[in-house]
Amino acid sequence: MSSLSSEALGPGFIGQVLDGGGATVGTCWLVAPGWVLTAAHVAQVAGADVVAASVAAERAFSAAAARTDERAVTLRLKRDLKKTGPVIEGRVRRADTVIDLALVEIDAESWDSALAGLADSEDVKPKEVVVVTGAAELADTREDAALIASSTAGHWDEWGLYENSVRLSKIKASGVLRNMSGAPVIRDKDSTVVGLVTGRYNSADGWGRDMVWVVSGRAIEQFCRPLIGPLLPPPPAPTQAVYAVLRPTRETVSLVCEELGISEVEPCRGARSRLFPASENLRLARKGLAEAQRSGKQTPGGRVGEPTPLLDTLEKIGSLMGEVFLPGAVGEALTRILTKARSQTIPVEFAVDLTECPEELRGLPWEGLRHPEVDGPLALHPLVVFYRLAVASPTPRCVEGPLRIVVAIAAPLDGESKLDYESELRNIVASVREARAGGAEVRIVTFATTAEINKALGAGNVHVLHISCHGSAGQLILEDENGSARPVTARTLIEEAIPPGKMPPVICLSACDTNVTDRPNNLPAVADELVSSGAPAVIGTETSVSDRYATLVFARVYAELAKAPEPDPATALAAARRQVLRACESSERSRDRHEQVLSGWSVVTIQAASSRETLFDPTTARPSRNDSSPVVSEVGDLPALSPGSFVGRRREQLEIPRLLADEDHGGVVLHGIGGIGKTSLANEILRRVGEQRDGVVFVTLSGAVTAEEILQGIIAELKIDAYSQGQLPDPRFLGKLEFLGDPRIDWNSRTSFLRKEFLKRIPIIIVLDNFEDNLSPANRNEEDLRRDDSGSHGERRIKDRQLADFLAALAKTQGPSSLLITCRYRFELPDDSGEHLRWWGLGPLSFSETLRLAWDLPHVEALDDYQLHVLWASIGGHPRTLEMLDALLGHGRGRLPRIEQELKQRLKETLPDGMDVAGWLNRPRDLDVSVAEAVTLAANDVLLPQLLDLLSPEAKRLLMGLALFRRPVERSAATFVLGAPVEGGAAENGANGAPYLPFATELPVDDLLDELVSTTLLTRLENANGSSSQWFVHRWTASALERQEESAVETAEEDKAERHRRAALYWMWHYRTTIQSREADVDDLMECYAHFGEAGDVEQSDNIAQYAASILDLIGRWDDERKLANRQLQNTRPNKDRQATWHHQLGILVWRQGDYDTAHTRYRQALGIFEELGDRAGMANAYGQLGILVYDQGDYDTAHTYYRQALGIFEELGNRAGMAATYQALGILAQDRGDYDTAHDRYQQSLTIEEELGNRAGMATTYHNLGVLAQARGDYDTAHTYYQQSLTIKEELGNRAGMANTYQALGILAQDRGDYNTARDHYQQALTIFEELGDRVNIAKVRRNLDILAKDQNDT
Repeated sequence: MSSLSSEALGPGFIGQVLDGGGATVGTCWLVAPGWVLTAAHVAQVAGADVVAASVAAERAFSAAAARTDERAVTLRLKRDLKKTGPVIEGRVRRADTVIDLALVEIDAESWDSALAGLADSEDVKPKEVVVVTGAAELADTREDAALIASSTAGHWDEWGLYENSVRLSKIKASGVLRNMSGAPVIRDKDSTVVGLVTGRYNSADGWGRDMVWVVSGRAIEQFCRPLIGPLLPPPPAPTQAVYAVLRPTRETVSLVCEELGISEVEPCRGARSRLFPASENLRLARKGLAEAQRSGKQTPGGRVGEPTPLLDTLEKIGSLMGEVFLPGAVGEALTRILTKARSQTIPVEFAVDLTECPEELRGLPWEGLRHPEVDGPLALHPLVVFYRLAVASPTPRCVEGPLRIVVAIAAPLDGESKLDYESELRNIVASVREARAGGAEVRIVTFATTAEINKALGAGNVHVLHISCHGSAGQLILEDENGSARPVTARTLIEEAIPPGKMPPVICLSACDTNVTDRPNNLPAVADELVSSGAPAVIGTETSVSDRYATLVFARVYAELAKAPEPDPATALAAARRQVLRACESSERSRDRHEQVLSGWSVVTIQAASSRETLFDPTTARPSRNDSSPVVSEVGDLPALSPGSFVGRRREQLEIPRLLADEDHGGVVLHGIGGIGKTSLANEILRRVGEQRDGVVFVTLSGAVTAEEILQGIIAELKIDAYSQGQLPDPRFLGKLEFLGDPRIDWNSRTSFLRKEFLKRIPIIIVLDNFEDNLSPANRNEEDLRRDDSGSHGERRIKDRQLADFLAALAKTQGPSSLLITCRYRFELPDDSGEHLRWWGLGPLSFSETLRLAWDLPHVEALDDYQLHVLWASIGGHPRTLEMLDALLGHGRGRLPRIEQELKQRLKETLPDGMDVAGWLNRPRDLDVSVAEAVTLAANDVLLPQLLDLLSPEAKRLLMGLALFRRPVERSAATFVLGAPVEGGAAENGANGAPYLPFATELPVDDLLDELVSTTLLTRLENANGSSSQWFVHRWTASALERQEESAVETAEEDKAERHRRAALYWMWHYRTTIQSREADVDDLMECYAHFGEAGDVEQSDNIAQYAASILDLIGRWDDERKLANRQLQNTRPNKDRQATWHHQLGILVWRQGDYDTAHTRYRQALGIFEELGDRAGMANAYGQLGILVYDQGDYDTAHTYYRQALGIFEELGNRAGMAATYQALGILAQDRGDYDTAHDRYQQSLTIEEELGNRAGMATTYHNLGVLAQARGDYDTAHTYYQQSLTIKEELGNRAGMANTYQALGILAQDRGDYNTARDHYQQALTIFEELGDRVNIAKVRRNLDILAKDQNDT
């Protein structure tokens, strides 16, 4: 055997680490002249005290001492991988045992090999090929054949997280051996080092057996730079960007790059005629996925890097476009441009000029364009900034920083296709959160009318206008002043929404089809028209874009614009495309791996004149004004937020001004619990009324008032209004006011005069804020409640009779004037005059509105996503409590001075005597403590203890029971809380066919509910669709009640467990008796599951979990089913029988995804437990699934054995359903073996039992299999009949997976008949559903069938 040179054993910069005895214990490599890097644990194995060395080295850094510290630890090295050779003495100068790195100093002359180039691992793509070369130890039976060095290839596998929160990169490489720790991980394509091997992952169960932990190149650079920064190879310095323009026309394509002297023109050639069929296939694939997403179905994708039909279609058309539009010299010129960019690490500004392109070519997916010699589309190339050239765009005007964004969300309250405002708002809040953290200022307009947008843009210099709405070819669907849908063209948007001289440098359109022309109506694409009308840059969409992708990509765009040293939109979008795709490909969330998300980069486009136009200079930007909103006084004496700061209440802001203008209504009463935002809403409503109506006079009073004070307030405001008109008022008008204010005149006469001369002629809005100060306290006992037949249900009364009569008279006055009253409680008015008022109960803010409110609460906004969800679960959308919490987290400093004052006043009233308020506020406190304190203070603020004291015992018991419900409930829930069990429960039906409740009570439930509503402790929610009301306890109220109960009652836990048990029974009853969607069934069952868990009933909780899992399985929400199964196995410690059931179900789930090894392991785990318990039925089910598993793997004999074992047990137990399923499986097996007669007999045996049992799902499966059998026999008509019978039942049951299987079978049948168009339609239907379900096995089958279909068509 000949000896090898050092070079033959790998790169010269790789060496060995030796222990004291000279044995190799690891690998090292030369990172800089005189400096070697290895893993810290390797140095420790070699005998070095790396901890002591690191401490000494750190002290030396801080003291600027010489590097000849005597305590530095010696390490023995060799400079190559041969067994022989000189030993090099080195000294450990820096070590980190957490990330596992040790830096060793050596004599530079002892190791003078060429250095390794160090690359940033963030640039490595998943599955990119890497090589690990290093020392190795692998024994052999022949002593002279033992392995001492090895080189192995692997693939980059993103990153992982140790339990100690250390983030390491990963590779998959089965050939990494002992002693290769410390070896460099070398990227194959350019031989740069991207990481260092720290160790293999070792798991007892075999999971991750090929996974290798790697310290990333970025971490290595950060570790080494403090000590040897000047010696590290510097990254290539960027130079001036290269600017290239591609101009396709009908006959030619040109590429121009002035910097490199390139100007090439070629005729378009290649498979141009194939572009348009490919484009149509792409359109259909996108449309199918978009429709599936709009239908509300869960649409998880496949595994990381797994090919999918939409992505494959996109890749095909991108490659075809490369053949057509990058031919010959044009393609070669682009190769030269990209080569220069790589060699110098400079960006390529790649613009596609479509101005001379025919319409049919403009509609191609240009962002998908691929160069034959480049891996991936140009739009995702790490050095390419890809955009569509906007030739008509002017240079954007200079706008001072920081980044300012105006957001308009159009969610019309009518129209066929309604935008989910809550979802959109939540997405927008998520999109701009990081940008706000970077200093960006964001304003969300309440209504997306052109007037509102115009006002927001005119209020300041704005960089970005972001419009989120529905769109269609040539139009955006915005809102009109009534909240209705209004189609708006780009021209209308420019004329009405953009103030002169205020064109935003960037317009972002988060809407569908903004790049699509409406040819029948001659409407240009919205994005094109905006650009031609003067918009410098427009980000739009080619077609439907998923909400998830839009959220992610705009979040990155705005974050990039907020922090970039030279922020420009084209560069920001290019970076966002790459970052979002990488994050989604490696995400563990199935929604991120769905095709519509992974292909989103090809849908979002930008038209710009250049990628060199920066929006602002960050170095001269003024500080952001995100900290807080100042208080202003806009209307009367009500405290108000600055314009644009009010959050939520869209419907109220739209409808209440209408009611105030309605001459048939006397006005509106806003009622709700204290701190819910009634006063702020009233002010916002008045602001809107002032903008919408001319000449309105506002009269505002607060707290306790008299009728005379209201009258004098009206007179004062009318005088002010009269004198403010610019001329002296009419003396007769002033005389009338004098008469009205004369206390000597009879009160009734003055009231009548007010109504006749003023209220019926002049628009006057009389605002009475905090009106609860005028009400008598509710102090009614149970007997009072039973005797009261007035219908008031415990409403409070106005203490001052004159005030009550006066308000009654005002309410009944028809005319342009109206009342606007805010009050914590409903109250009575004389003579049923309250019927002339609209009583508007104010509930909590939604979750998305709460997130938006957090923007204005600096200490709350600093919380992470998990903490915000914890906050929502404890407090919900109660503004005052959130503001209190913000002030507590800020040690007394809140958003508004009044909140700070209220907080300090409350603390003075509640803290023990002598305790310093400032000192108490400055105590350190975590979120849980702060939430508890905020809830307590808010409870005191709304007088919770006093309100509870006013309640009857039954009402209090009802409140405590309803407080446990996390979702609004119907009236029947009160019976579950208060009632006694009824024998038979809901098993029987009443005379009207309605199911009996399992509980009954003689208590006056309606009166008790109204009693709670009147105290504001319970909220009644009126459904917009006219269905029955629902009731809900605010989350913060529930939290406060729970804390009070725990501190006051020794048996609180037992009582609470019983209330949870009753809540669980309510949701189970609701699930069983309500006609609703499968998704709603799951929601009910998950509530039931949670309540049984809180009650400590593990067995019932697990039963419900299994019910929920069965429905999740049926509707294809397999990710949710898997999470539920894992939660049950890990968190609830079920008995062995239940463990086996969940292992069995997890086996089915992974089997569907094609992971047969894991499925086999799960089935065997389940079978072992069933055998140990003697559970014959469980054993039979496990045998059946094992049979299906080995059948899929082609082992028919073993499958037959398993099926016979299952059938024998089912027959022994008399389990007819199990027998039917097994006959079915035996029929399939016989059919695949070609024994059609036996197959038919088995199917008929199965069908007979299923019809006997009324098993519709089983009948559908058998009809399907009989169809397959008839088709195999050539009886196509019978086959079609069976398939249709099967499909009808599956559609009836909502069995998505079954529907897809039958669509696929119908496709095969149509293809066999030569009906290729019908076959393609059925295949596409099947493929869409399988993609929704993430069924990897069947996705592959359908794709194969489509390929065969294409070949069949080409042959005909």
